[in-house]
Amino acid sequence: MSTQRKPGKIHKMIHPIFASKGGSWLLARLLHHLDGLSLRLSKGRFTASSAVSGLPVVFLITKGARSGQPRQTPLVAMVDPNEPQILTVIASNWGGTRNPGWYYNLKAEPRAELIEEGQRRAVIAQELSGEGYQAAWRQAEAIYLGYSQYRRRAGDRHIPVFRLLPESASVTPPANP
Repeated sequence: MSTQRKPGKIHKMIHPIFASKGGSWLLARLLHHLDGLSLRLSKGRFTASSAVSGLPVVFLITKGARSGQPRQTPLVAMVDPNEPQILTVIASNWGGTRNPGWYYNLKAEPRAELIEEGQRRAVIAQELSGEGYQAAWRQAEAIYLGYSQYRRRAGDRHIPVFRLLPESASVTPPANP
């Protein structure tokens, strides 16, 4: 994913539906099934989420914090504008009051894998804070209006943001990881 793909006009018209409480509830229960099917049929190059939303979607493969089993989750990913090999993902959980399971998996084991445009690669997750967090959050809201609604619905829950660094690259960590 070398460039940040932006949603088109039709996608932007659909985003308010996705971001609504009812839309989020429905999509949280439906999209991962459709993404799994589209991923298998396209050999990892296509997801239903990306087609419908116009947003770049990757599959994050983590090790279950309790089970130790691999867990695969489709997530919107943002490209770091200064370092295109680094992606950012947000543990919004559709604006729920709890963090998603993959958040706990990454906290227990930050090494993970991504399937991105049909390619699989190893990454290391690094949770952001401070200015790094704020910059990533601003970028996210500019791409998808749902994040600001998710933040409101999450209530007191802080929504975590992770940078996914290539495992093979030597990347300088941010000042406030």
